[in-house]
Amino acid sequence: HRFMVMALDRTTGRTVWEHMAAEQEPHEAGHFENATWASGSPITDGQRLFAYFESFGLYAYDMSGKMLWQKDLGDKRMRNQFGEGSTPVLHGNTLVVVWDHLNGESWVAAFDARDGKELWRVPRQEIDTWATPLVINVNGRDQVIVPAMRRLRAYDLENGNVVWESDGLTMNPIPSPVTEDGIVYLM
Repeated sequence: HRFMVMALDRTTGRTVWEHMAAEQEPHEAGHFENATWASGSPITDGQRLFAYFESFGLYAYDMSGKMLWQKDLGDKRMRNQFGEGSTPVLHGNTLVVVWDHLNGESWVAAFDARDGKELWRVPRQEIDTWATPLVINVNGRDQVIVPAMRRLRAYDLENGNVVWESDGLTMNPIPSPVTEDGIVYLM
């Protein structure tokens, strides 16, 4: 399987650049209704593009397609081979990745978007999370809200400390949290 990153001209549809980020054989099957191992959405701040293929790597490119850095985060094991599909969240120069899975250590980590350096990592006792985290600012401090089955948690974006937590959601947290008028909605 080839994991490709492409930039398309949105006016003409012409390929501006494309690069193969990785070429690997998947270590487990994906969901039968999803024919791709590239379910995570690419994200950009207008200067860099981040492509996250989970078990197949995290990649940062400049807008002309030059690879800036890459990370191999290991292999995820998803329950019932449902497949991987989460997307990191980018806030300023901080990229937050949630790595919740069935067999092995689950964690949430922040990386410096400029060079890929890991800023912090917090272990979690969670399985199979697909939701994209949400960053909010509360009283001048940025928090990253991460839904999960056992516990909902808000982590301090600067250092990973838990700011608050509450009961978790049902199994398979897929919808991403949203906020409006000072309220965070998780489902």
